[in-house]
Amino acid sequence: FDTGASPADVLDYNLMHLLREGKAGLASHPALSGDLRGVRALAARAARWGATLTEWDGNVGSESERISGIGDAARPTSPSALETWATCPYRYFLSRALRVNAPPDVGDDGQISALDRGSLVHRILEEFVKSGGQSADHMVKLADAQFALAEKSGITGHSLLWDLEKEAIRDGLAGFVGAEADWLDATPLESRAELTFDGVTINLAEIGEVSFRGKIDRVDVLGNEVRVRDFKTGSPANYFAGPRGGQPPYTIANGRAMQLPVYAAAAKALFPDASISASYCFPLHEQRIFDPRPYNDEVGSEGFAETLTKIISTARAGVFPATPEGSEYGNCRYCDFNRLCPSRRMQIWERKGRRDPAVQPYNELGGKAAIDTNYSDTNDSDD
Repeated sequence: FDTGASPADVLDYNLMHLLREGKAGLASHPALSGDLRGVRALAARAARWGATLTEWDGNVGSESERISGIGDAARPTSPSALETWATCPYRYFLSRALRVNAPPDVGDDGQISALDRGSLVHRILEEFVKSGGQSADHMVKLADAQFALAEKSGITGHSLLWDLEKEAIRDGLAGFVGAEADWLDATPLESRAELTFDGVTINLAEIGEVSFRGKIDRVDVLGNEVRVRDFKTGSPANYFAGPRGGQPPYTIANGRAMQLPVYAAAAKALFPDASISASYCFPLHEQRIFDPRPYNDEVGSEGFAETLTKIISTARAGVFPATPEGSEYGNCRYCDFNRLCPSRRMQIWERKGRRDPAVQPYNELGGKAAIDTNYSDTNDSDD
């Protein structure tokens, strides 16, 4: 830096000395006397260009009980929270640890959002169960009532696009009624929608009990059998075998499909004498897909305990790096916090995230998303 030129003014003089100091003694340097914000800014810059994660880019430590107590009895977690961390720990940190509200979506394309569409369909299905509905006509009547409420709330977008969307939802749900009856193959003794659970625990060999709370979309009691369902309005490809699905079929998808094992455990706590199975269900899909190989004690839960241990223990250690990975546009494409994330997140991740031992458990989950992250329509009301 020393070119032999004289500083032009006091600012130039201070800058010259700061650059000569490097990282040593910044807080006590006269040029920064009393300027705590300047000291922190320079410390952040130096830390972000280091070799390991720091408090400035994802390793915040476990001093806060809100972090160290994730999943304990006082701070139960939820399956959707686990999936958020497995997709991008920094997204978890903002939304779950700091409880930051997502910025408003300024990219309105004239259509109802995937999240609002998913919530709308969940409400229709909930009303259908609670009202004892059994016919397609009744389902359509309930749908029209919910459509009217959605229109009043202003979430439906352009009227022409919304008319097409309404018709697609009506047709999908009407066809679902008959497909569901065939799948159940019997009239349930009892059906419940949005069944709430709290304090359900899963014991892990390495870290002890993890406590959960949440809501199950649908529970049907068929004699001594209880079937648990989680409704999805996104693409089934995210949950099945294939380029973007879990490997092998119906796995927990490297932490990004954790709901069914947790819901099965919750149902077992509520119905201890029953045989439990849990399935993903896609009511709007043209094939009316019901998961034909449901999760139970023998099938589908491979690796769940190990994956849950990695997520909980690493989150409790305060490790929340931004992970811009996944599909063509990465985990950031559908993230509510895209504009809050560091602009150099890819460079930070490539330099630190893949190499820092603190992030190793995340990388062991699969690093690059084992399933595509475009399922933002998932109902996250299980918190």
